[in-house]
Amino acid sequence: MGKPLRRLLLTTLMPLLLSGCTDSIVNHFAFYPMRFSAGDYNLSGSGIGDVAFSTQDQIRLHAFYIPHPHSKKLVIFFHGNFGHALHRLSAAQKLARTGVNVLLVGYRGYGRSEGKPSETGIYADGEAALKYATEKLKFEPQNIFILGRSLGSAVAINMAQDRTLGGLILISTFTSGHEVMTAAGMGWLRWFVDRRPFDQAAKLDRVNVPALFIHGERDREIPYRLGEALYRLYPSEFKSLLGVSNAGHNDLFVDYGEALWARIALFIAHPQGNTGQEERW
Repeated sequence: MGKPLRRLLLTTLMPLLLSGCTDSIVNHFAFYPMRFSAGDYNLSGSGIGDVAFSTQDQIRLHAFYIPHPHSKKLVIFFHGNFGHALHRLSAAQKLARTGVNVLLVGYRGYGRSEGKPSETGIYADGEAALKYATEKLKFEPQNIFILGRSLGSAVAINMAQDRTLGGLILISTFTSGHEVMTAAGMGWLRWFVDRRPFDQAAKLDRVNVPALFIHGERDREIPYRLGEALYRLYPSEFKSLLGVSNAGHNDLFVDYGEALWARIALFIAHPQGNTGQEERW
């Protein structure tokens, strides 16, 4: 074991492991939040709105809302585990230009949202966003699509349980947190975690929503095989898988952005149009 790894274990991991607190271990590895303030951006003339709503446990969340005139469809956008929603605002704008309304949500502890992130917490954030979308923004559930990228896909799957929604867009998704840890060479941590965090596969028997899966085949953060495995297990007949051969985790939209947003728009327009279709770009 090299000195850098020993130092990491002693200064960062060992206190968590010795505490025996599963949630502390999971939160340490799952979330990398960053903050921003109202003074860090200017929405004047953009048509984008700052909105806020509260969760059931009284955490105030911040989100960006991008309305699209005459569209009855809404995409609730849940980003990955690093950074904040402002980093994804450009992507949300590109999505909105395809002809849909977009609600880009900042998790608790991220951006301008209150609180600290946790697995149960971000699931509560998803529920609050959906409630805001139906009760305040007045969208019908069948016209609401959930886009979850990386960690956000776990929020999307959790929200889809026992619900009728327009569809799910699952980008760089995975089967469970355990499998992600194993793929990252940290499978040994599973001995210290007495539950299966972010276990999406276990929730699929309660999900029957059309879904589009998109994954970079060179993804080193969340290997393609984990997204493909979840796709195979996904129970709805209305599902499709798009593998991007020359893309990884963070550069998925760099070279293929325009085409991917167009593919997502096609799915939103016809969520039941592709039954079991598998594509490779």
